[in-house]
Amino acid sequence: MIFSLTLNVTLNLGLVEFNKCKVNLMTEVSFMKSKILLLAMICFLISCSGSEPASSTGGGGTGGGTGSGSSTSANLSLEVKRNFEGGTSKTSIVSCEIPTTATLGTTLACNVQVEELILHFSDLDFIYSTNSSSTCTRVVFRPYYYLKSTSAAFLLDGADATTDCTVADANCYGGAAPGMPDLISGGFPKIGGLYYLTRNQLSASTKLDAASIRVKSNADRDLRNNTAVTNNLPLASRGANINTASARYLANTYNDYTLSCYNDFGELNYEITLTIGDDDIAGTPVGLDSFYDWGL
Repeated sequence: MIFSLTLNVTLNLGLVEFNKCKVNLMTEVSFMKSKILLLAMICFLISCSGSEPASSTGGGGTGGGTGSGSSTSANLSLEVKRNFEGGTSKTSIVSCEIPTTATLGTTLACNVQVEELILHFSDLDFIYSTNSSSTCTRVVFRPYYYLKSTSAAFLLDGADATTDCTVADANCYGGAAPGMPDLISGGFPKIGGLYYLTRNQLSASTKLDAASIRVKSNADRDLRNNTAVTNNLPLASRGANINTASARYLANTYNDYTLSCYNDFGELNYEITLTIGDDDIAGTPVGLDSFYDWGL
């Protein structure tokens, strides 16, 4: 005699969806010479994704999503791959890891420079992971972004009407976040990052879409250059406003690329800070600046 039971459950809590929870129970009972053989197999599959509320600007909110990434043997790992001009091949440009031997509280500064034209016309995949669900209950990826204005009548280059930047509006922000579909669909700038819970998965990924930036780049000075990707503005310069022909920046609103790991109590256990710059000329990081990146 064979009994088969299939149960499908979908739970929606806010904008975070727990889906595809499937339980298959198969029990086979056969009688032979007054003996009973019982075989039971139970399989649980579950996945979860969500978004981190804005950490330094904007209000609360949830949404967005995470993709799949490769697993790692490190406590915390961040890899960035580029895809030049919509090609099919992806090239790893940097891989940053906090090893399993690291003590709790370890932070890592990771830096990379990419040829400026290649960087300008490349999509970027951010792949992040952990191997430790015991020390990393929650993994949060926050992209690089900054405020361009808080004016109630901010005029974007090429725009016909002004934007009210006294309320949360993506048009008032620069950096990578406005070019990341997961952030925009999640409600950026009301949310400022993406997270996952390690009880459900150990890795995730998100994308910076260069094509979406280039569509607007002819009109907007902040997108004609590499400041939409590079977060190498020196710390000493982040406390002053910038309003030039190349960029607009509101003082003290700079947020770097960060990957953070939190324990059950919300305490920070590990963190990676990534800085992306561009190479202006072959053989040296300083030279002819074809694509402005904060004057470096």
